[in-house]
Amino acid sequence: MLLSSHDLKSLVTSFFISLFLLFSLTTPLYAESLTWSEPQPLGNVAHAWKKAVISNNGQVILVSGSSGQVALSRDRGITWTVQEPMGDAIDHTWNALAMDANGQKLLAAAYGLRVMISNDGGTTWTDAKPSGDVNGNWISAAMSDDGQAIVVGEDGGRLYVSTNGGSTWSETRPAGNTNYNWQSIAMTDDGNVIIAATYGNGLYRSTNSGATWSEIQPLGNSDATWTSIGISNNGQTIVGGVDGYRLYQTTNGGSSWQELQPLGDTDNDWRIASVSNDGQKILVGESIGTSANGRLFLSVDRGSTYNEIQPAGNSDLNWYLGAVSGDGYTLITGVSGGRLYLGLYPLPSGPAVYAPSTTNTPQCGDEKPSSSPQLFQITTSRNMATLYFTPISNTRDYAISFSTKPDAEDYGASVTLSAEGVQNYSVYMLAPSTKYYFKVKGQKGCTPGDWSNVLSAKTTNAISSKKNFFLFP
Repeated sequence: MLLSSHDLKSLVTSFFISLFLLFSLTTPLYAESLTWSEPQPLGNVAHAWKKAVISNNGQVILVSGSSGQVALSRDRGITWTVQEPMGDAIDHTWNALAMDANGQKLLAAAYGLRVMISNDGGTTWTDAKPSGDVNGNWISAAMSDDGQAIVVGEDGGRLYVSTNGGSTWSETRPAGNTNYNWQSIAMTDDGNVIIAATYGNGLYRSTNSGATWSEIQPLGNSDATWTSIGISNNGQTIVGGVDGYRLYQTTNGGSSWQELQPLGDTDNDWRIASVSNDGQKILVGESIGTSANGRLFLSVDRGSTYNEIQPAGNSDLNWYLGAVSGDGYTLITGVSGGRLYLGLYPLPSGPAVYAPSTTNTPQCGDEKPSSSPQLFQITTSRNMATLYFTPISNTRDYAISFSTKPDAEDYGASVTLSAEGVQNYSVYMLAPSTKYYFKVKGQKGCTPGDWSNVLSAKTTNAISSKKNFFLFP
């Protein structure tokens, strides 16, 4: 059958449109340019930056130094507050941090002191006491998305695990009845898979929340000075760095490993290894130690390739702090004895859609949330509003949107909440004596639900007073 010139033109046009749509839908949304800025949580000073954690949506960032204070941002690094987990004005050595998916539950562990936990986004802190009422040399920690599974590790001591949010603890022994330097811990979002890295005594994996362990051997049957470890949500992509040696990666949960060489066939001090939830974005970095190098590298293709990034320009620096948010759009890096750097990708206008690891499916097959939530109460204080709304039967994921305008669409957050009962979520860092508008919708995978009703509330002017706002009088 012969095609007319009009039909041929339409066919060619349709082909190129289809090709464009396929490329657009299978290319990660965070392929846009990465921009860097220098936040100054402690003012215009250099600091011994050491650890950082970020919420899944990148809005909440918690950073600390090897000596000093803990700094918290709840607006993607725009503004910061100094946290005092111990409740005093003394600069402690906060060597370990952890956070749940939404930044509501925070953990900060001090070297030679305590493990402190906040259940209200940093407003108040309590002593978790994993090893009893004694101080410990805490240097590592990890937390599940729901904040229930927590692991903390000591320098020259033991590893402790909690499955109820830190209410009770038990000592776990990956390497038997032996004290080790538990340098770094990584955990999947559900808390089931845990990787515990030691400085000089091997790498250990648990697939049952720390109940039992097995040793994994990227270097074969030899010990290594592991300093950093990162893991994807499905537990398949794991990246680990060795002090004075090499960088290793697995994409099958640890069954087989490959050596990475971002700087070529050289030994380096790899201090940073962080992996986004889907395993597609991986941040690794090294300090100036064994070699004269001190560089950062980023992969956006699940570790297939790595490219050098230069937040501070073309300089070798002691990179000790680095983290990627779960959604892959926010990065935080820091120099020991230097500055902090914030890397941001443009946020998508809609829900994030990532290319699957094995197939390129150009559409979302997730079902829509079964209903829209009913936002029925808001409790406010001077700088905070707590929203109460009805649950959705087929999802635990919600999008919160708020503004000082009636459309409630200037700011937002993605959160994962409990499966049953009345849902609640607190929005922090609000302006006092200001009227805000709020709305909520469910999210099922990559399919959004319908928005709830819009409910307004005004923050108070006094620090101690609170007000309740209801949908019905």
